[in-house]
Amino acid sequence: MEHNYIWVITNNKGEFIKACTTRENVLAEMEKWRNSCERVGIFANVSKVDAVYFENISFEVTHRDGTVNKMNARRTILY
Repeated sequence: MEHNYIWVITNNKGEFIKACTTRENVLAEMEKWRNSCERVGIFANVSKVDAVYFENISFEVTHRDGTVNKMNARRTILY
């Protein structure tokens, strides 16, 4: 059986942000989101986008109080 895949981007609460069809598109979206978080300047630190694992792309934001939140994109089977 052939499966179709989709990439689902979620925030730190697991809430849906966006869906993308290719890894290249989701990587570009995550970079854009990460750069926006850094540009706003409300976070103490914004990590680089981690795209080491094929089925997971993420970055972390550290709030000024030390709380760390992870923004995530996962490859998911679309039936």
